[in-house]
Amino acid sequence: MNIKATVTGKRQITIPKEVCELEKINTGDQVIFTVKNGDIIFKKEIQRVTCFACRGNKNIEDKDCFICNGKGFLDEEFSNNPLKIISHIAMTGRKYKIEVNFSTKDYLCVDLSSSNYSRESLDYIQDEIQKKIIEMYSPKSIMDYSIFMNPSDAILDSIIRNLKTEDAKEEVRKWFR
Repeated sequence: MNIKATVTGKRQITIPKEVCELEKINTGDQVIFTVKNGDIIFKKEIQRVTCFACRGNKNIEDKDCFICNGKGFLDEEFSNNPLKIISHIAMTGRKYKIEVNFSTKDYLCVDLSSSNYSRESLDYIQDEIQKKIIEMYSPKSIMDYSIFMNPSDAILDSIIRNLKTEDAKEEVRKWFR
């Protein structure tokens, strides 16, 4: 595919809409230019965030983190997508001796098990994933998409039931009340 763009007097170009859509480039994103074998390649810079599971330490209980593969960071897009995280755990589970099960009762519910990591660590990570699922799939206010709609107490209880730690339960309650 060849797409043209014109260079201005200030050596600027407008990235064509088709390229922005293909590369998921938004206003404010950084792009990286690479010169390779005489070709100039540009791509969107991938934003990285600290791994939520190992908190950037690369390890969980002196073993490689099974979420970031011992790197300590995640691509932001990956970190914000619980379905990608679940798929990653399922694909790399054998290596890390992790099993991921899920059900779809009221919400997608994730259950991690392992002979390699403590129940406490698994509960924390499981809750972090579960919170991402709740955040992604809970109805939002039509007036302000950053605000969750208030569910009934029964529905909120069914959402909270999928969380293991009291800290996660309290945080999610605050989202809705």
